[in-house]
Amino acid sequence: MSNPITQLLQWLKSQDNDIQGEIAFLMSAAVPGFDFYGVRWESDEGINQFYAKIEEHSGTDIGNIGFVVAFRAIFDFTIFNKRGTVESWSDPQKMFESVLESTDADQPPSMKETARKMLDAMPARREKWIEICKQWQELKSSALSDAALEAWERDNFLVRSKDITKPVVVRGHAI
Repeated sequence: MSNPITQLLQWLKSQDNDIQGEIAFLMSAAVPGFDFYGVRWESDEGINQFYAKIEEHSGTDIGNIGFVVAFRAIFDFTIFNKRGTVESWSDPQKMFESVLESTDADQPPSMKETARKMLDAMPARREKWIEICKQWQELKSSALSDAALEAWERDNFLVRSKDITKPVVVRGHAI
């Protein structure tokens, strides 16, 4: 049985460097247990810490299945739902357009410049992210599917059960 964490890391590392950085940044902010603050995101430090944290969950510990399920759900919420379709890009586009149309005197000029750059780059970024989200769906339907995770959990249980010498009792019932 292939390890879903290994498959996840291979998929993440196969992405362009800028995409890896964005995923690491967004997921580190959202996944419990990641140290988002104090990381130097302008270097590879943040990405390396992100991958190291994921690798911590590649063993046979029973909690690792929960990590994978949580990661999958948070990726869907944080990235897939916000970047996976043409329609999901309409809100950011409207936001950048409103910045450009604003007559607010307190708005720094650099804000309009940034909004213009983001709007100009949006078609290419949208196309790229939609393709990445298609790849994510393929990964979710194979290595990160419920069936694959159940098989990994079952294999890990068999490895761990060799160390169990007596039944576990919870409130008087053996489990």
